[in-house]
Amino acid sequence: PATSTPATTPATTPPVTVPFEPVSIANWATTGSYPYGIVIDKAGNIYTANFVSNNVSKITPNGTSTILGTTGSTPYGIAIDNAGNIYTANGESNNVSKITPNGTSTILGTTDQNPVGIAIDNAGNIYTTHTSMNNVSKITTR
Repeated sequence: PATSTPATTPATTPPVTVPFEPVSIANWATTGSYPYGIVIDKAGNIYTANFVSNNVSKITPNGTSTILGTTGSTPYGIAIDNAGNIYTANGESNNVSKITPNGTSTILGTTDQNPVGIAIDNAGNIYTTHTSMNNVSKITTR
């Protein structure tokens, strides 16, 4: 006759308790008005795209903050290339700004409406996302 094997229930693992380790949060450095995007370079400098003041702040690893350069209107996204140039996606002016490491600001190119995100590939092409258009634009720099 056929025999059956009783079903087994796997052993349950008791919950793991992780001790709470407090985190320190401090107002560490100042920026321009309404910082929106943030990026960090290889040296540990922090850059913010400041939405209302239309500029980029540079914060050194020791917390010293300066305005690096100006942008188009309402910068949202911010990116950095391998040469240390900063790029912002400027939502209201529908363009991309480039700020060199010495602070020289230029408008690099125009985009579709309302660019908010920005990224740079290894070839130096710049991509922006557009919430009002549901697309991605590509700016070829070379």
